[in-house]
Amino acid sequence: MRLSNKKNGGISTCQFAYQKGLGTCDALFSILKVLQMYLDRGWEASLVALDFSAAFDRIGHATSIHMLQAVGVGERLLLVLRKFLTNRTMKVTVDGLSSDTVDVVSGVS
Repeated sequence: MRLSNKKNGGISTCQFAYQKGLGTCDALFSILKVLQMYLDRGWEASLVALDFSAAFDRIGHATSIHMLQAVGVGERLLLVLRKFLTNRTMKVTVDGLSSDTVDVVSGVS
C-alpha cells in the first residue's frame, strides 16, 4: 500500500505544503499511519526521506542530472530523478487570481 496520490484540484493529496490547514505534522502523521499499518500486519517497513528543496535551486535540472551522472550515481536513481525533474510547471494563485503557468527549470517548487 502506498500513500494516495489522487489529485484534488490539481494538487496531489500527498502534497501537504501550500494547502490551507495542512503542514509538516499532517505529512508526518500520514506517513506514520501507513508505517504503523504495515507493522501491525507483521510486514517490514522502510522509509527513505529526501529533501530536494535546496539541492537543485542554483543549478538547472539538466546540469544537475549531468553532474550526478558524472560522479557515478546509478542509472536507476538517475531515472527517478529525471522523472521527478522533467515537465515541472508552476503558477501562483492568490485570492482566486492566477499567474501564467511557467516551466520550472531549476529548483523543485
